[in-house]
Amino acid sequence: MNIEQVKEYIESEGLNGRSREQFYVFRRHYLCWALYQTKCFTLSEVGRLFNRTHCTTFNSIRKHEELKTDKLYQKMTESCVQLMAEPLIIAQQKRNIFDDLIKATTYEKFKRVRRFLNEGRYDHQNNLQKEQPI
Repeated sequence: MNIEQVKEYIESEGLNGRSREQFYVFRRHYLCWALYQTKCFTLSEVGRLFNRTHCTTFNSIRKHEELKTDKLYQKMTESCVQLMAEPLIIAQQKRNIFDDLIKATTYEKFKRVRRFLNEGRYDHQNNLQKEQPI
């Protein structure tokens, strides 16, 4: 399974809508938690899949932790559990380090650039390593 299939599932099931019915809310909670647990997405990136903010995503994850033993919650999220049972294949898009450095206006954003550099998320990383001073 890939991220496009997950996006398609979210859209086809109406999980990116504004419905507050338990059926939709519980499934959103579960998928937010499952996608964030893959460690491939930030809270903001997960939120964008559902047309939500990172705060809403964080609250969904917290709510999942509270409800995960509830029988009704488990019943309503069965289809999502089956969907996420397959490993998620994510082709990580390479970022441009120069764009991120220009946008980094706080110490936290510089720390994020450093983390991304260590994780190998930048296009120019190979070029930077080769061009070390002599």
